[in-house]
Parts: sequence; C-alpha cells; structure tokens
Amino acid sequence: MKKAFKEKLLSFEFWWWLGLIIFALLLHGNHVMNNDEGVVLEGAWNLLQGKELYLDFFEFVTPGSFYLIFLFWKFFGAHYFIANIIAIGALFIGSIGVYRIAELINRSKVNYLIPAIIIFSSFQWPIINHNLFSATFIIWATFFFLKGLQIKKNKYFIYTGLLIGFATLFLQSKGLAVLFGTSSFLAYLFFKEKKIGFLKKNSLLILAAIAPVTILFFAWPVKVLYINLVEFVLLNYKDVNRISLFYFFLFLLILIVSFIILRKEKKLEVNALLWLQFVLLLSTLSRPDSYHVALSIFPLLSLSFFIPIKLDPKKRLSKKVYKICFVGLMLLFIYPSIKYVTGFPIFYSIKDQGAIGYVKENCQGERSLFAGPFIPGIYFETGKVNPTPFGWLITNHQTKEQFNQARKILEEKKPRCVVTHYGVVKKFDYNRDNPVDNFIKKEYHEVYREEDMVVYMKTLR
Repeated sequence: MKKAFKEKLLSFEFWWWLGLIIFALLLHGNHVMNNDEGVVLEGAWNLLQGKELYLDFFEFVTPGSFYLIFLFWKFFGAHYFIANIIAIGALFIGSIGVYRIAELINRSKVNYLIPAIIIFSSFQWPIINHNLFSATFIIWATFFFLKGLQIKKNKYFIYTGLLIGFATLFLQSKGLAVLFGTSSFLAYLFFKEKKIGFLKKNSLLILAAIAPVTILFFAWPVKVLYINLVEFVLLNYKDVNRISLFYFFLFLLILIVSFIILRKEKKLEVNALLWLQFVLLLSTLSRPDSYHVALSIFPLLSLSFFIPIKLDPKKRLSKKVYKICFVGLMLLFIYPSIKYVTGFPIFYSIKDQGAIGYVKENCQGERSLFAGPFIPGIYFETGKVNPTPFGWLITNHQTKEQFNQARKILEEKKPRCVVTHYGVVKKFDYNRDNPVDNFIKKEYHEVYREEDMVVYMKTLR
C-alpha cells in the first residue's frame, strides 16, 4: 500500500494536476467585483438575508448557483474566497473531465495539455457563475454518455441523465440543449440500427434527467417558475444580447472542417462529440461572446489532438497548417487572460477600496443602498440588502412594469445612498431616460466619484 502511494506521489500525473490546481488558485486568487459574478453573489446573499428566490427577488436562471454558494456560506461564513474556492474547484473538475473525454477518444500524453489550456484561458472568466457550474456538469455528462456508447452499459446513460438534470438546475438553457443533443443522438442510432437497446437507453437517460429537476416543482409554484425561467427569457433576453457573431461563426467553421476530416471515422464517440458540439454552439447564440463560446467548445478541444492523426500522412503541409491554426486559436483565448492578470495581479482585492469603502463608511443601515444599473455584487461587498427585488435593471431587458415597480419601492424605502455605474451598460445601449434613473436625478446628489462609479446621497429638502 505504501509503495503504491509512493509511486503515485512520484508520478508525473500527480505533479501535473497539483501544479495546475496551484496555478488556478494563484491566478484566480484576486478579489475583483465582476458584475456577472455579482449576480450569483447577490442571489446567495439575498438567501442568507432570508429572502425567497423568485418571490422576494428576481432571477431568470434556475437556482443551483445561488443555493450552492448560500449553503457553503451558511456553514463557513459569507466570504468571497469561499465562493471563489467553490468556483475554482468546479473549473478544475471540469478541466479533468475534458481530459478524460480526450482519453476516451485517443489515449496520449499530449492530452495533458488540454486542461492546461482551459485553466490558462480562464483567468478573465467570471468563474463564480451559473455558466461555469453548469458547464462542469455538462462536461461530465458528456464523458459518461461517450462511455455508455463505448461500453454499452445502461448505468452510464443513467449517470448522463442525472448530470444533465443537475446542469439544468444551474442553467436551464444549457441543460435542455445537452438533453436534446444526447437524446436525439440515441434516437438517430435507434432508427439507424433498429436496436431496441438504444430506445431503452434513451428512456433511462431522459427519466434520469427529469428526476433532479422535479425538485423545482416542490419548491415553487409552476406559474412562478414559468414566468421567471421561461416567459421572461423568451420575451426579454434577445434584444439586450445582440452582439457580434464572430466567435460563433469561427468555431462553426472549425467544426465543419473537423467534420470533413473525421467524416469517415466509425467511432460512435467521435460522431457524438461532433453532434454535441454543434448543439452546444447553437446554444451560445443567445449571447455568443468569447466567454460563453469558450465554455461550450470542450468537444472540439477534446478532439484537438485526435484530428491531426486522421489527416493524410502524405500531406505534410496539412499538419503544419493545422498546428499553426491550433496555436493561433489557443493564443486567441489565452492572450486576454494574460492581459487581465496584468490589470488585476495576484492577490489584488477591491475590498474597502474606492466607492466600496465610501459606502461602508458613510451609508449606515442594512437597507441604505440601491445600486444600478448592473452592479449587483456591491450589495454583498458592502453588507447591504437591496431594497428592490432587482439586482440589475437594464433597459430593453427588464420590462417597463419592473422599472415602475423598482421606482415605487425606492420612493417608499428612501435608501440613504445610491451607486451607479453607467459604463458597464454602454454595450447594452442603455437608455437613462427611465423611471428609476429619473427618480435618482430628482432625489439624490453626487457625493463621491471613482471613474464611472458614482455615489449619491439623498437630497434633504
């Protein structure tokens, strides 16, 4: 036993994974106030203050991320580093999953580079976020799905379904997309091969995926879930997220080229990965920026060292072109992270700095702050409770009724301080002529400014 442990301790694998986790901890060790992370932090903070999700405060994604952070805060205290450690753990577990997928396709030492690429690319990502948490479940669901296709054992399809169900609890759109991808692939195999076994496997997968999701219907009324998680997303998400499709079309092109190279490949796992990659790419169309696309291209990443093996060995130029393109693409994702680290070095912390420190010192009272249009993390950072149900209010995203509701509450509660940051919503074509901003202009005056972040106090009359 001691000998086996010693051999493991001296192995390359042990030191590689240890090095990667240490590197991830160091580079994600800073404390910034990212607005996408702030959505999850404020949601968990609201739960800690006794507010009820969907009823007392607004969200349009499934509850997994908020309750995950809330539960850890409940036991270990509401600290940023606790939430950060959970997210780093999810990132690391997900990167191991992509490595395991690559090993299922083709065992090779070079596959160790794949998790390194993921972690090196992640430094600019908002990792305390439902997108990353759901991606980790989806990666491992994909691994078990491929394992099931390889070994043909029903238990792997049950594992796949359960993981898809948990992914759905963290982000409904991604979970449903992967459920469609896996289920439709099994349906295709059933009609192609006329084997009843594929129908059984599909049924087990779907039932297993539904099982975790049923918890939602025990916790909230169906109407509340529909209004927040379905109706709002369908009616109010598209306009505010119209951005460049560059990353989507870039990886769609790469996927098409990969399909052409691998079109004669007979491994079911490879064909399944290509199909799932197509489905995952389509799911990014709601917001196809570099972050969302990066979290969705793990099937291509896991195939990245398998594809050159399938290139014609007589065409040496093809392999050289592939290597150049691969390195270029990796730099495309890694470079922004390097740039990010130079701006926010290791152990950088926003705590008690600038506007955060000013609010803590001058805005006394738990419910003395309202912040907008999109800086939800400031409530957790300052220990304040949002007087409205809305962690953010963005024109063309939230409804007129929600803006009017927020103004009415602000008129009643009269929070001592307001913090605004309009710079972060320029990309959304934010319109400052709205009920909330007009109320702030009328009732508050500026007392502190830190670049685009402005603190206002209630004007005494």
